[in-house]
Amino acid sequence: MMNTCLNGDSLRWMNNTTNPFADLIIADPPFNIGYQYDIYNDKKSEDDYLSWCEKWLLECKRLLHNDGNMLVCMGDEHITDIDALCKKIGLRRENWIIWHYKFGQNGKLETRKRFTKSKVHILRYAQSRNPYFDAASVAVPSDRQKLYNDKRADPRGKCPDDVFTFKRIAGTHHEREKGIATQMPVSLLRIWVRAMCKPGGVVFDPFPGSGASLIAAKQENRKYLGVELSPNYTKNILDRLNAI
Repeated sequence: MMNTCLNGDSLRWMNNTTNPFADLIIADPPFNIGYQYDIYNDKKSEDDYLSWCEKWLLECKRLLHNDGNMLVCMGDEHITDIDALCKKIGLRRENWIIWHYKFGQNGKLETRKRFTKSKVHILRYAQSRNPYFDAASVAVPSDRQKLYNDKRADPRGKCPDDVFTFKRIAGTHHEREKGIATQMPVSLLRIWVRAMCKPGGVVFDPFPGSGASLIAAKQENRKYLGVELSPNYTKNILDRLNAI
Protein backbone atom coordinates (compact mmCIF):
# COMPACT_ATOMS: atom_id res chain seq x y z
CA MET A 1 0.00 0.00 0.00
CA MET A 2 1.43 3.37 -1.03
CA ASN A 3 0.45 7.06 -1.26
CA THR A 4 -1.59 7.08 1.91
CA CYS A 5 -1.39 7.40 5.67
CA LEU A 6 -2.25 4.35 7.75
CA ASN A 7 -3.59 4.48 11.30
CA GLY A 8 -1.62 2.35 13.74
CA ASP A 9 1.52 1.85 15.79
CA SER A 10 4.43 2.50 13.42
CA LEU A 11 6.86 0.29 15.34
CA ARG A 12 4.47 -2.64 15.18
CA TRP A 13 3.80 -1.94 11.49
CA MET A 14 7.53 -1.84 10.70
CA ASN A 15 8.10 -5.08 12.63
CA ASN A 16 5.62 -6.75 10.28
CA THR A 17 7.12 -5.31 7.08
CA THR A 18 9.66 -7.59 5.44
CA ASN A 19 11.71 -5.82 2.78
CA PRO A 20 13.39 -2.42 2.42
CA PHE A 21 11.17 0.02 0.52
CA ALA A 22 12.06 3.57 1.60
CA ASP A 23 14.35 5.97 -0.25
CA LEU A 24 13.91 8.77 2.30
CA ILE A 25 12.69 8.36 5.86
CA ILE A 26 11.66 11.52 7.70
CA ALA A 27 11.25 10.74 11.39
CA ASP A 28 10.00 13.55 13.62
CA PRO A 29 9.16 11.62 16.79
CA PRO A 30 7.79 13.00 20.05
CA PHE A 31 10.61 14.73 21.92
CA ASN A 32 9.62 13.39 25.38
CA ILE A 33 9.33 16.87 26.86
CA GLY A 34 5.64 16.88 27.79
CA TYR A 35 3.84 18.07 24.67
CA GLN A 36 0.09 17.49 24.77
CA TYR A 37 -0.88 14.96 22.09
CA ASP A 38 -4.36 13.52 21.89
CA ILE A 39 -3.45 9.92 22.80
CA TYR A 40 0.35 9.70 23.14
CA ASN A 41 2.10 10.19 26.51
CA ASP A 42 5.07 12.49 25.83
CA LYS A 43 6.62 12.15 29.28
CA LYS A 44 8.13 8.70 29.60
CA SER A 45 11.12 7.77 31.75
CA GLU A 46 14.45 8.42 30.04
CA ASP A 47 15.23 4.72 29.85
CA ASP A 48 11.85 3.81 28.36
CA TYR A 49 12.00 6.64 25.84
CA LEU A 50 15.50 5.88 24.60
CA SER A 51 14.78 2.13 24.49
CA TRP A 52 11.74 2.87 22.29
CA CYS A 53 13.83 5.18 20.09
CA GLU A 54 16.44 2.50 19.53
CA LYS A 55 13.74 0.03 18.46
CA TRP A 56 12.18 2.27 15.83
CA LEU A 57 15.59 3.47 14.61
CA LEU A 58 16.63 -0.15 14.01
CA GLU A 59 13.44 -0.81 12.06
CA CYS A 60 13.87 2.34 9.98
CA LYS A 61 17.42 1.32 9.16
CA ARG A 62 16.22 -2.12 8.08
CA LEU A 63 13.54 -0.70 5.78
CA LEU A 64 15.81 1.94 4.17
CA HIS A 65 17.30 1.22 0.76
CA ASN A 66 21.08 1.01 0.73
CA ASP A 67 21.45 4.33 -1.11
CA GLY A 68 18.66 5.98 0.88
CA ASN A 69 18.66 8.78 3.46
CA MET A 70 17.09 9.08 6.88
CA LEU A 71 16.33 12.38 8.62
CA VAL A 72 15.73 12.36 12.36
CA CYS A 73 14.32 15.54 13.91
CA MET A 74 14.91 16.23 17.59
CA GLY A 75 15.13 19.01 20.17
CA ASP A 76 18.08 19.95 22.33
CA GLU A 77 17.10 17.62 25.15
CA HIS A 78 17.82 14.30 23.41
CA ILE A 79 19.72 15.08 20.23
CA THR A 80 23.03 13.71 21.49
CA ASP A 81 21.28 10.57 22.74
CA ILE A 82 19.74 10.01 19.30
CA ASP A 83 23.08 10.56 17.57
CA ALA A 84 24.74 8.03 19.87
CA LEU A 85 22.00 5.48 19.18
CA CYS A 86 22.35 5.92 15.43
CA LYS A 87 26.09 5.38 15.62
CA LYS A 88 25.51 2.32 17.82
CA ILE A 89 23.27 0.67 15.21
CA GLY A 90 25.65 1.41 12.34
CA LEU A 91 24.22 4.47 10.62
CA ARG A 92 26.57 7.06 9.11
CA ARG A 93 25.88 10.72 9.89
CA GLU A 94 26.06 12.76 6.69
CA ASN A 95 24.78 16.12 7.94
CA TRP A 96 23.79 17.89 11.11
CA ILE A 97 21.08 20.22 9.82
CA ILE A 98 19.45 23.08 11.74
CA TRP A 99 15.98 24.48 11.17
CA HIS A 100 16.25 28.00 12.60
CA TYR A 101 13.01 29.82 13.29
CA LYS A 102 12.06 33.14 14.84
CA PHE A 103 9.15 33.44 17.20
CA GLY A 104 7.78 35.94 19.69
CA GLN A 105 8.55 35.72 23.40
CA ASN A 106 6.21 35.99 26.34
CA GLY A 107 7.20 37.81 29.52
CA LYS A 108 9.72 40.46 30.42
CA LEU A 109 13.47 40.23 29.88
CA GLU A 110 13.95 39.84 33.63
CA THR A 111 12.20 36.48 33.42
CA ARG A 112 14.66 35.08 30.87
CA LYS A 113 17.34 32.81 32.32
CA ARG A 114 18.90 31.47 29.11
CA PHE A 115 19.24 32.35 25.43
CA THR A 116 16.03 31.83 23.48
CA LYS A 117 15.56 28.44 21.88
CA SER A 118 15.02 28.94 18.15
CA LYS A 119 16.01 25.73 16.39
CA VAL A 120 15.28 22.09 15.70
CA HIS A 121 18.07 19.61 14.95
CA ILE A 122 17.72 17.36 11.91
CA LEU A 123 20.30 14.62 11.63
CA ARG A 124 20.84 13.06 8.22
CA TYR A 125 21.96 9.41 8.21
CA ALA A 126 22.78 6.85 5.56
CA GLN A 127 23.85 3.23 5.35
CA SER A 128 26.24 3.53 2.42
CA ARG A 129 29.09 5.89 1.64
CA ASN A 130 27.26 7.20 -1.42
CA PRO A 131 23.64 7.98 -0.53
CA TYR A 132 21.45 9.74 -3.06
CA PHE A 133 21.83 13.52 -3.04
CA ASP A 134 20.82 15.93 -5.81
CA ALA A 135 22.36 19.31 -5.03
CA ALA A 136 21.40 20.79 -8.39
CA SER A 137 17.68 20.33 -7.65
CA VAL A 138 17.89 22.63 -4.62
CA ALA A 139 20.66 25.04 -5.69
CA VAL A 140 20.48 28.66 -4.52
CA PRO A 141 22.34 31.74 -5.77
CA SER A 142 25.82 32.13 -4.28
CA ASP A 143 27.59 35.28 -3.10
CA ARG A 144 30.18 34.63 -5.80
CA GLN A 145 27.39 35.05 -8.34
CA LYS A 146 25.38 37.82 -6.68
CA LEU A 147 28.12 40.04 -5.24
CA TYR A 148 31.38 39.32 -7.01
CA ASN A 149 30.45 38.07 -10.48
CA ASP A 150 33.09 35.39 -9.95
CA LYS A 151 33.50 33.27 -13.08
CA ARG A 152 34.53 30.28 -10.94
CA ALA A 153 31.01 30.02 -9.53
CA ASP A 154 28.76 27.30 -10.87
CA PRO A 155 26.16 29.20 -12.94
CA ARG A 156 23.44 26.96 -11.49
CA GLY A 157 24.12 28.26 -7.97
CA LYS A 158 25.44 26.57 -4.83
CA CYS A 159 24.30 23.78 -2.56
CA PRO A 160 22.32 25.25 0.38
CA ASP A 161 24.02 25.59 3.75
CA ASP A 162 23.07 23.26 6.58
CA VAL A 163 21.14 25.97 8.47
CA PHE A 164 17.66 26.66 7.07
CA THR A 165 15.76 29.71 8.30
CA PHE A 166 12.02 29.21 7.91
CA LYS A 167 9.17 30.65 9.96
CA ARG A 168 7.67 28.48 12.66
CA ILE A 169 4.12 27.24 12.06
CA ALA A 170 2.48 29.34 14.76
CA GLY A 171 -1.07 28.95 16.03
CA THR A 172 -2.52 31.45 13.53
CA HIS A 173 -0.57 30.13 10.52
CA HIS A 174 -2.71 28.76 7.66
CA GLU A 175 -0.77 25.46 7.73
CA ARG A 176 -1.27 24.91 11.46
CA GLU A 177 -3.06 21.69 12.41
CA LYS A 178 -4.96 21.81 15.69
CA GLY A 179 -3.25 20.00 18.55
CA ILE A 180 0.18 19.68 16.89
CA ALA A 181 2.68 22.12 18.35
CA THR A 182 5.77 20.73 16.60
CA GLN A 183 4.70 21.10 12.99
CA MET A 184 7.32 21.63 10.27
CA PRO A 185 6.81 23.85 7.19
CA VAL A 186 5.92 21.99 4.01
CA SER A 187 8.12 24.36 1.99
CA LEU A 188 11.17 23.32 4.02
CA LEU A 189 10.39 19.63 3.72
CA ARG A 190 10.01 19.96 -0.05
CA ILE A 191 13.67 21.02 -0.30
CA TRP A 192 14.81 17.91 1.57
CA VAL A 193 12.54 15.64 -0.46
CA ARG A 194 13.96 16.99 -3.73
CA ALA A 195 17.55 16.67 -2.57
CA MET A 196 17.39 13.30 -0.81
CA CYS A 197 14.70 11.22 -2.50
CA LYS A 198 15.24 10.18 -6.09
CA PRO A 199 12.44 10.87 -8.59
CA GLY A 200 9.89 8.09 -8.32
CA GLY A 201 11.25 7.11 -4.89
CA VAL A 202 9.38 6.54 -1.65
CA VAL A 203 9.20 8.88 1.34
CA PHE A 204 8.27 7.12 4.58
CA ASP A 205 7.26 8.90 7.80
CA PRO A 206 6.67 6.79 10.92
CA PHE A 207 5.39 9.81 12.89
CA PRO A 208 3.59 12.03 10.36
CA GLY A 209 1.59 14.13 12.87
CA SER A 210 0.35 16.98 10.67
CA GLY A 211 1.18 15.12 7.46
CA ALA A 212 3.59 17.84 6.27
CA SER A 213 6.22 15.37 5.05
CA LEU A 214 3.67 13.38 3.06
CA ILE A 215 2.25 16.54 1.53
CA ALA A 216 5.77 17.61 0.55
CA ALA A 217 6.39 14.22 -1.05
CA LYS A 218 3.13 14.39 -3.00
CA GLN A 219 3.88 17.92 -4.20
CA GLU A 220 7.33 16.77 -5.36
CA ASN A 221 5.84 13.78 -7.22
CA ARG A 222 7.34 11.15 -4.94
CA LYS A 223 5.54 8.17 -3.54
CA TYR A 224 4.79 8.38 0.16
CA LEU A 225 3.58 6.41 3.15
CA GLY A 226 2.91 7.37 6.74
CA VAL A 227 1.84 5.41 9.80
CA GLU A 228 0.16 7.61 12.41
CA LEU A 229 -0.85 6.49 15.90
CA SER A 230 -3.73 8.95 16.35
CA PRO A 231 -7.00 8.25 14.47
CA ASN A 232 -7.81 11.97 14.55
CA TYR A 233 -4.46 13.01 13.12
CA THR A 234 -4.73 10.26 10.48
CA LYS A 235 -8.08 11.59 9.30
CA ASN A 236 -6.73 15.14 9.12
CA ILE A 237 -3.68 13.97 7.15
CA LEU A 238 -5.84 12.12 4.62
CA ASP A 239 -8.09 15.16 4.25
CA ARG A 240 -5.06 17.37 3.59
CA LEU A 241 -3.62 14.92 1.05
CA ASN A 242 -6.94 14.56 -0.75
CA ALA A 243 -7.18 18.33 -1.06
CA ILE A 244 -4.01 18.51 -3.16
